Amino acid sequence: MPARTCLARSIALALLLPIAVPAAGRNDGGQPVDRRIDAAGTTAVAITNVAGSVAVIGTARDDVHVTGLLGAGVERLELSREGNTVVVKVILPPKSTMSRSGAATLRVEVPRGHRAEVSGVSADLRISGVAGAQDLRTVSGDVISGAAGAAVEIKSVSGDVTFNGGGRAGSVKVSTVSGDIDLRAIAGELDAASISGDVEVGAAALQGGRIRTTSGEIDIDTVATAGTLLSVDSVSGDVDIRAHGSAGLVIEARSFSGDLTTCFGAEGRATSRNGPGRRLEATRGQGGMQLRVGSVSGEVAICDR
Repeated sequence: MPARTCLARSIALALLLPIAVPAAGRNDGGQPVDRRIDAAGTTAVAITNVAGSVAVIGTARDDVHVTGLLGAGVERLELSREGNTVVVKVILPPKSTMSRSGAATLRVEVPRGHRAEVSGVSADLRISGVAGAQDLRTVSGDVISGAAGAAVEIKSVSGDVTFNGGGRAGSVKVSTVSGDIDLRAIAGELDAASISGDVEVGAAALQGGRIRTTSGEIDIDTVATAGTLLSVDSVSGDVDIRAHGSAGLVIEARSFSGDLTTCFGAEGRATSRNGPGRRLEATRGQGGMQLRVGSVSGEVAICDR
């Protein structure tokens, strides 16, 4: 997928740039915000913003600092502590609509080790420098995030998800309906699912995983890791898997009507003389990683280099 690869590189470069927020003195018909609260003794930050954007940045400080701009249709920003959680919430007036005036652009600096819980409807979410667990949810907003080895769960309906695991072990669970999923440097347990969105995975060393789509394409490039199982399923989307490394592979692939091919010459064989169905079984190298692939009508291509 050359176009998606270029897009992924552009996004990766963008992650290295400073996150821009409206200047404190600027007023575009909204209200600038600059508030801070002590986070000592807390372990999590819960952020809610219906529309606009949220940028969460992990820092070495022991407080939560919120800056940005509230749209003219926003009633207020709530910043409080509830038990072990710091709450950041954009409050809209009763019966308000999700118009542009009800959007807020927030930059939230949080203690690096805190759990980040961020939710929105049409808000874009961008997370960086957070070492704690992440729970990110949006409907149509895009999500860009990276993590340092903690558990991560990301859910979106139509928004695209881009996540960089940094090569650190940690469980990653991502799901969308129509949004594309782009995962890089994953090194732990992976669970990725989409209905019609494409799923692209670049893994340093998976410790096991399950990847599935209905009509979206799946593209995986990973290091084969001994003692792990990678399960990949698609209905009509094509599947392209490259699993390389000295550990080798044990491959079990099946398809109802799609072709099964490899870069080393093995191909799928008919499971019956007259009916549909093809099956491919092969062992490469030491056979350390189990690869199980299922497809109904999509084509499957597997390579060990």
